[in-house]
Amino acid sequence: MQHALWSLYNLDTYLTLYSTGKLLIQGKNVEELIKQCDLIPKKPQVGMDESGKGEVFGPLVACAALISPENFIQVLKVLPTDSKRLTQDQIFKKASVLKSIVEHHCKVLEPIELLKERDKLGNLNLVLDNLYRALAQNFPPNVRIIIDAYSPKSPIEGATYTPNAERFLPVAVASILARELYLTWLYQRGLKPVNSPKLAKEMLQKDPSTSAFIKTFFL
Repeated sequence: MQHALWSLYNLDTYLTLYSTGKLLIQGKNVEELIKQCDLIPKKPQVGMDESGKGEVFGPLVACAALISPENFIQVLKVLPTDSKRLTQDQIFKKASVLKSIVEHHCKVLEPIELLKERDKLGNLNLVLDNLYRALAQNFPPNVRIIIDAYSPKSPIEGATYTPNAERFLPVAVASILARELYLTWLYQRGLKPVNSPKLAKEMLQKDPSTSAFIKTFFL
């Protein structure tokens, strides 16, 4: 197969790793092949990710999702991936399914509250640090936590802290849940997911009350 690094098969089921890093699993006995290849983690894992951090409209949303070995395959069937690679329809559909099968917790800081926290701490990354620490309190202290890196230092000691962490299934799930919550917040207020400081300034000039929707520290 073109661009394939290796491929495994068992009866009518194939598992192929491509040079892009994507792992394709297809066939009639997918679950059995996954088990035989020992791809299921032995212990629960928690993934953490955010949405809205760099966007001028809307809140900062941080989510944590726990995947246990028992529901790993069920989650895998939803095909979670980095929310940036999904359409909005896909995000809402996948989030609806994922919320019913994984333990998850989210924190939402609306723009006005976010501005206060940022002014108090002096840095947006420090605000996100606190959100992740608060989310971690919902899980056992010995559970593995994986966080998509956004600053030089991990907010949680002992966590796996790495860029592009959406390649890990729990982080991909957290990414989708955070994005779905962010988009829902916008649509409930008649806003669209556009990152336009120019538009934000125009809205503030016409109606100062729109500051409730805008991260004014970006302007």
